[in-house]
Amino acid sequence: MQKNLQRKAIVWSKNNCVACASVKMLLGQRGYTVQENNIDTSPMLKQELIALLPTARSVPQVFIDDIHIGGLDNVRAYLDRIKETTLG
Repeated sequence: MQKNLQRKAIVWSKNNCVACASVKMLLGQRGYTVQENNIDTSPMLKQELIALLPTARSVPQVFIDDIHIGGLDNVRAYLDRIKETTLG
């Protein structure tokens, strides 16, 4: 029997970001544990995101299992692909 693996996501976000709230809710509904890194809460977090993804110009930026997925639309597409793979 396969062990139940914990799925985790890191969401880089900021305050008052509708897409950030949506992606966190979507990931939670799909069973992911979400770690939020809100760049509005710390200048260090903002600098860390810039160092990690120098070409990123918006949030959310999402990593699932340490792989950069992108923003809300990218996460939706990724989760749809996973769903199709597990059903097919």
